[in-house]
Amino acid sequence: MAARLYIDESSASRLLADLQGHHLARHEAGDWRFDARDAEIARIVDRLAGVYARHVVEVAELIHSTSDRKAQRFADAFRWRKET
Repeated sequence: MAARLYIDESSASRLLADLQGHHLARHEAGDWRFDARDAEIARIVDRLAGVYARHVVEVAELIHSTSDRKAQRFADAFRWRKET
């Protein structure tokens, strides 16, 4: 995953652990797999994958921008927060 995302391995490990902690991924037989336990979240991730497929350059530029703040804001957009 680190190589595919052009990030270091420790960052990739943290991301995978975060995904696992949110029940979006599982580690099985040495491989990581998408594993959304909630059907609505699975649909959202599928839609996100579609957007990424159509706008790969724009998304990649946002993720890999020179500003860590921009990348963090992008990541924060996908955090699930309890509604009040």
